[in-house]
Amino acid sequence: MIACTISFFARTVNIKDKLRDMQIKTRALIIRRHLYSNTSLIVSMLCPDEGKIDALAKGARRAVKKPMFENHLDLMCLGEALIQTAPAGGLARLYEFAADDDYRGIRKDSSRLERAYVILDLASEFTRPGLESARIFDLTTRALSLLERTNSPGTALLTFWTAIIAESGFSPVGGVCESCGEPLVKSKSFFVSAHVSGVLCGNCRPEGAGVATMDNATFTLWKNLESPELKRLELLKLGERQMKSLTRVLAPYTIAMLEKVPRTFTRLGKLSG
Repeated sequence: MIACTISFFARTVNIKDKLRDMQIKTRALIIRRHLYSNTSLIVSMLCPDEGKIDALAKGARRAVKKPMFENHLDLMCLGEALIQTAPAGGLARLYEFAADDDYRGIRKDSSRLERAYVILDLASEFTRPGLESARIFDLTTRALSLLERTNSPGTALLTFWTAIIAESGFSPVGGVCESCGEPLVKSKSFFVSAHVSGVLCGNCRPEGAGVATMDNATFTLWKNLESPELKRLELLKLGERQMKSLTRVLAPYTIAMLEKVPRTFTRLGKLSG
């Protein structure tokens, strides 16, 4: 009887230890949120070590906020989160969230806010649950900081967009033609197709729909935006024509990589200027 009691106690302690081990405290940026019930939300958070986490925040929509959610759980809130990781096939639980930045300067300007939605959408699409994402977390938070203070919101969006493509290993800058293998630097014009995950030289125009043409100036712009040597990006202000030209190239390129159209891409037409 004593042996059984000891055995049961040991198992209970082990279960408690495992549950405690499943709780993590981490920096988190809220990138999406969905209604779960009249009183609760499901929030998607971008975390440096855990990637993207979808978690249930019970009571987050109550008229009187729970103390652990008194900072609210709005999009772009950055702070410390206490999360109970999800069991197999289940949903994680968000127990606490203490926001220390909500990028208020972005929220006051509709032009900045619309571009922030695209940044959050891209961050979500390029991140996977359970995979270390410190670099993408850093790129996203720095992009929001740049968007908040720059005089050229379009530049902030394009800088982030080219950087996250490069981080995902799909950068064509400094590469070769996807079709013939010739170095891209030898070409005066380039093509990007929604059906080819790479850039084609001017001699290899692809067939079918979804083809974007990129001239040397746009190619150079892409390279400069992506370059880690380009400092003080807040001082770089692109013209409307440059933004539209690069957006027309990046959009089908991104769609080809993700094999889907991100939800915010419907806004790109009015954001490219």
